[in-house]
Amino acid sequence: MTDRKNIRRILINVMFIAGLAIVVFPLLLIAQYAYPSADDWSFGTLGYHALKNGEGFFGVIRAAWITVKEYRVSWEGRFSIPLLGALQPGIWGEKYYGVVAWIMIGIVIVSELYLCSSLLKKYAKKEAWWLTIPVIVPSLILQLLYNPAPEESFYWYNGAVCYTFIYGLSLILLALFLKVTTEKSNRRGVYLYRVAAACLLAALVGGGNYSTSLSSCLALCLLSALLFLFDRRAFYRTWFVTVIVGISLLICMTAPGNMVRLDQTFGGVTTGKKQAIMMSLQYALHTVYTESFHIRIALMLLLILPFLWKAVKSMDYSFRFPALFTLITFGLYASQLTPSMYVEKGIHSGRLMAILFYSYHVWLVGNVGYWVGWISRRTNRITETVGRICGRFGRYLPAYCVLMALLFAAEIIHQGGGRSRAAYLSWQQGLPQQYAKEWEERLTVLHDDSVKEVCFPVISVYPAMIMYTDLEPEGGFTWVNSACAQYYDKDKIRVVLPEE
Repeated sequence: MTDRKNIRRILINVMFIAGLAIVVFPLLLIAQYAYPSADDWSFGTLGYHALKNGEGFFGVIRAAWITVKEYRVSWEGRFSIPLLGALQPGIWGEKYYGVVAWIMIGIVIVSELYLCSSLLKKYAKKEAWWLTIPVIVPSLILQLLYNPAPEESFYWYNGAVCYTFIYGLSLILLALFLKVTTEKSNRRGVYLYRVAAACLLAALVGGGNYSTSLSSCLALCLLSALLFLFDRRAFYRTWFVTVIVGISLLICMTAPGNMVRLDQTFGGVTTGKKQAIMMSLQYALHTVYTESFHIRIALMLLLILPFLWKAVKSMDYSFRFPALFTLITFGLYASQLTPSMYVEKGIHSGRLMAILFYSYHVWLVGNVGYWVGWISRRTNRITETVGRICGRFGRYLPAYCVLMALLFAAEIIHQGGGRSRAAYLSWQQGLPQQYAKEWEERLTVLHDDSVKEVCFPVISVYPAMIMYTDLEPEGGFTWVNSACAQYYDKDKIRVVLPEE
């Protein structure tokens, strides 16, 4: 019987992994045709020149530090952004830029799986580990398929590392924080390793995009307050992680570059603090309402519900006050919107919309799991009834999964196949290949040190998702041309339209 149960578990996990692989493959297929653009040149200039001058890895690190100091005063107060931006893969060679999508898609997948597995290992029985993939992967599939801005959050390094990557780090930070609270005393080496990793991530997350740093700081402050009230020992083991996030956020908020950017881009702050908070709550409520009524969401929840029930039933946790939990998590979700509302009175960044989309799914699965856990402990009659059903239903679980997975897949196909189908069709039509070919022709000229003034024709194709900001014709958004010229050490780069 045990062998049959293990076989069923393996088959279920294989099915979910196969579905995720089918979704991810087309997204990675076109990644090889992506090239640096816009802020990749701005932040990567010093690192690129350091490598070109033979200064090696330590020269790149020094260049990254100089970039952080310069941008903190002149434009970018968030120190993680220029630091990570200066390390963009293209500085080692444009051919390596395709790794960006692997990193960004990978961090979304790994961070959510790691957080879920950490919660199960912390609160559930040992045999519940296998539930991580069935609980999380269907939500991951939707996050990848319906990402509102894949070009900015998967394929353009600077935009993706500022938002998608930092958001993924925030989930890993939360998982490490929870692990550190209960680390066994006989595993001091593991404890110190996790503390060091948590401190590093706390600094990077606190110094990253304001949406993630603010919500992460609030979440850790709340957890620290609860630990102080109910578990002082755990509080003393983790309080400094919360402090590091808060200090990093404060350093960013007080950077001179913030006001320079605000004045030049928006003419200063456009919204009051109270108004920004109210707008954030309204917008968050609107997005939760509109997203939750997609049929694919309902099918996803039906698909993972049996596994959620098994997971929460095995947990040594009371799941008290579910309404309060939902209210708090909604507030944390809404807090991600507040910085943008405060500055811009809206959401005008695709990469920000992407992390809001991830966050919606994470909190949705978390809230459904919490309410299911509360129900499982609320009434013995309900628990016994569901337990009997699950016991009889267990042998049919693979069949149920297959049925629900087919319905889930049918709905996705009916809705057009999402980003994966768009990526595959673009590749099939040869659009990213042509885009890459024309960029390679440009790079031949850009790498020629004897040419100082460059004139290019516009790129003839605009493939789905992988292109962000191209070089611009005269009279357009030509700061990118200047950034590219400085990066490749050219005096001037012009782009002409065909009729010119």
